[in-house]
Order: sequence, then C-alpha cells, then structure tokens
Amino acid sequence: MSSFGISSLRCEWTSSLAKASALFLALALLSKSVYAADTISVEADTDGSYHPGDLIEIEILYRSKEIRQAQLHAPLHESARLVDQQAFPLILDSGNEYALKWVLLYQFARSGGIELDHGFIEIESSDGMRREAIAPISIDVVGFGEETDSDEPQPLPESAIEKSKTPWTWGILLLALSGSAVALWRIANRNVIIESNEREDPSTLLAKQLRTAILSDDSAPIERFLSGPCEQHSSGLRQALEDAVYSKNPAIDRVIQQIEKELAR
Repeated sequence: MSSFGISSLRCEWTSSLAKASALFLALALLSKSVYAADTISVEADTDGSYHPGDLIEIEILYRSKEIRQAQLHAPLHESARLVDQQAFPLILDSGNEYALKWVLLYQFARSGGIELDHGFIEIESSDGMRREAIAPISIDVVGFGEETDSDEPQPLPESAIEKSKTPWTWGILLLALSGSAVALWRIANRNVIIESNEREDPSTLLAKQLRTAILSDDSAPIERFLSGPCEQHSSGLRQALEDAVYSKNPAIDRVIQQIEKELAR
C-alpha cells in the first residue's frame, strides 16, 4: 500500500475518533445539564432554642425536571434520635417540576453542637443509581444549667413561714363546730320525720311501706303483713301481696293499685 493510502486511512480514523469524542462529550454535557437541573433543599428552624429532649422537624425536598425514583438516606448523629420519617408522594409543582418531599423528626439526647451529616438521596438515572449528598445540618442544643448539690437545709419560702404562724387550735375548733352542726341537723331532721309520721294515718303509712317494699324487692315487710290478722283487709289485697312475694313474674302495677284502693284512702 502506498504512503498516500496509509495517510488517507489515518485521516479517516482520526476523523472518526474526533467525532466519537465529540459525541461522547456532548452526551456527557447533556447528562450533566439534566442532572444539574435536579435540586435538593433543606428546611429547618436551626436558629431555634433547643434543649435535650426537644424535637425538631426537618423537611427535605428533591426537585427534578423528569420523573425519577428517589430514596432518602436520612442524615444522622449519635446524639440525635430519628423519631419518625414520613415520605410524601411525587407531585408536579407550579414550576412544572417533579418534587419529592420527606419530613424527618429528631429528638436531641444531649446539649452542645449537633451536626446531622452523611445523608444523601439515591436517585434512579439512565446510568443506574447515583447519589446526591445532603448538606450537613447544624443545630445548637442548650443545656439546662448546673446546680450544686448540698446537704445544708434549704430555707422555707416566705409563704410557708406565714402559714406556719397560724395557731393549730383554730383547726380543732372549726372541726368541732362542723361536727356539732351536723349532729344538730340530723337530730332536727329526725324529729321532723317522726312528727310527720305521727300525723299520718296508720293505713297511709302501711300503704307507703308496702309500696316501698314492692318497688325495692324487699319481701320482709310484706311477709310480716301477711302473717298478721287477716280480718281487717280483703282477700283481694292479700292475694295481690302473695303474688308480689311468691310469683316469678308479679304484676307490680296491679298490686300497687290494690294497695292504693284499700289502704291509701
């Protein structure tokens, strides 16, 4: 083969290699521009006043021009416990971008500076899965302060000292007066009941006792009545009372009507 032919082949091969390199570079730039449109934002109240045991809510948002599957690996710290992680469905926002959101809830275990780090989002792409790191999140947790322990007795508050000056005899006196008032009320109430009962007719009292016994399912007063003399009352009343005591399903209304008819006149 002549030198001209060899030179021509070299030129074609160099041209093909240049075209392939340019195509690869263009694809790389295109891929990079596509990925550059993806954004990760973090929202958290990192300037708030936090103490050990407090909770903080952190929102992580991933936006992309295309629909992509993504999985969050939450940032961590040994003194911040991840209490809850909630993922929201993929949405198309007002800017025609697809957005994925996660809300994380942390609880602080100690005071001092805490930096949530090593978090990333694993994103599905044409080249496989790739990782996008999440910027570290720094929070300052304030302690509760220090108090020195001592065996010295602590002084009482002024209010406690004032209360201790009240004589204890006042308490006894008030208790005695209360007891006397209750006793007098019970005696007076008992006298009123006795006087009321004395003024009522014996038949009326008997009717009240029998009604109360029937309604409260107390058979003793009724049995005492039935064991007494039977000439004073009708056989219908005795039969009704016997049904109320010994029957399985007594007609309570009929018994009470019979009592009202014969006794409560």
